[in-house]
Amino acid sequence: MVEGETTTTIVGNQTTTITTTIPQTTTIGVTTIPESSTTIPEETPTEIKTWYIILIVLIFVMITIVIGYFKYKKKLMDIEFEQLKEKWKKIYFFNNQS
Repeated sequence: MVEGETTTTIVGNQTTTITTTIPQTTTIGVTTIPESSTTIPEETPTEIKTWYIILIVLIFVMITIVIGYFKYKKKLMDIEFEQLKEKWKKIYFFNNQS
């Protein structure tokens, strides 16, 4: 072997690379690549987490409360408007009678 020479051996699913670092020595760098690191892991389907569901429910409840509040305020304004209209009718009718 010559310094810097690389030998790659494949046995089954294991790949072994041997690189000579210094001539005439027993120092050999060995790199073993396990099979699990060379395969692409299977993708698992994404799960909907519980806190996503809780968050969606909370947002829905908040939107419902806001819509209900504005409907309530509109109804109060309509009632107040009707009361003012009746009051002005009475004042106008009273002024026309004089």
